[in-house]
Amino acid sequence: SPDAKTYFRRGVAYARQIIRDEANAPLAEADFRKAVELEPTNSFWRIEGLIAFLENEDRGDEAEEAYLSAIEDNSEDASLMRGYAAWLYNQDRRDEALGVVDQAIAVDDQDIDNYVLRAEMFIRMADLNEALASYEDARMAMTANIKPYLRQATLLLMLGRHDEAIEVLLEGKAMVEERIASGEVASARALAQLESE
Repeated sequence: SPDAKTYFRRGVAYARQIIRDEANAPLAEADFRKAVELEPTNSFWRIEGLIAFLENEDRGDEAEEAYLSAIEDNSEDASLMRGYAAWLYNQDRRDEALGVVDQAIAVDDQDIDNYVLRAEMFIRMADLNEALASYEDARMAMTANIKPYLRQATLLLMLGRHDEAIEVLLEGKAMVEERIASGEVASARALAQLESE
């Protein structure tokens, strides 16, 4: 019997064929839904396929229902909340989006991508001070991820705050060097990325 990955992959294949034959649409939808049904506790990438399909079919209400159902079933999955927050933002429901991304942070305050999404939302809203604060929050989460350092420094440079940008980059470099000294191989790649910026 096919597993969730098989249904998901087949759903993607059907979805790609919809342009040539509209009869593939219900097949794609059925397979996306079956993938989520078979493995509801790890469904972010599977739910994204269903959401994309429903959006493409101009069925936004159903897309939102799919997100809400998945979040209800997986209330500790910050990635689902983050995906839903991004979806809300793209629907011009910014206040709701910010509320959901804050919920994602409450669920997993060590997931840098939650803070980065919040910062990106604020950048798009031209609230650069809040964006900088979100990057600072990401840095304070104390995870070994160079992304918030690079993004905060880039934003500071865009604002003409060069000295602060250099300070943030040096802090990021020190964090990565510390991780390398403790034997983290991934940090060596991050240092190479930082030095190439």
